[in-house]
Amino acid sequence: MKRLALLIYLIFLSACLFGQSGGISWVDWDEAYIKAEEEQKILLVDLITFKCPYCVKMDKETYTDPMVIKILNKDFICTRVNPKREGVNYTIGEKVLNGQELIRYLTSSSMYSENPKVKFPTTVFILPINKQIFIEPGFQQPQVFKYMLFNCVKAKERVEKRLNKARK
Repeated sequence: MKRLALLIYLIFLSACLFGQSGGISWVDWDEAYIKAEEEQKILLVDLITFKCPYCVKMDKETYTDPMVIKILNKDFICTRVNPKREGVNYTIGEKVLNGQELIRYLTSSSMYSENPKVKFPTTVFILPINKQIFIEPGFQQPQVFKYMLFNCVKAKERVEKRLNKARK
C-alpha cells in the first residue's frame, strides 16, 4: 500500500514538474504559423539545436520563469524549430522550406538580412498584421527576455492602432 501511495505521489510530482500544465504552450510549426494568423497573436519562433548548451540554459532558466510563461501563453503563439534536423519541412503560405531555407526566409526581411548566419538559440518574433520580423540572437536572461516580450506586445499594439486609424 505504501509503495502504491509513493508511486502515485511520484507520478503526480513528475506531472507537476514536467507536464504541460503551468508551462509554455509550445505548438508545432505548421499549426503555430496558422494559429498566430487566426488569433492575431505574435508568433515566437525559438530556433534551437539539441547540442547547444545555451539552448538548454535558456530552456531551464528563461522559459521556466513564471512571468515569461504567463506573457507567452497570453500574447504569443510559441513554436520551436531545429533547423539542423534533416528531412523536416516547414510550410509558410504556399512555400515549403527546409530548416536552412526557413532561416534565410525569416532573416531576409529583418535587420540581419545581409548576414543570415544565425547562432543558437535565436528567438524570432513575427507580428501578425504586417509580418514584421524581429530577431534576437543568443541566450536571454529572464529579466531581459520579459522586457523584449513587453516591447513586442507594444509594437503589435502600435501597428494595430495605426491600421485602425488608417481604416477610419
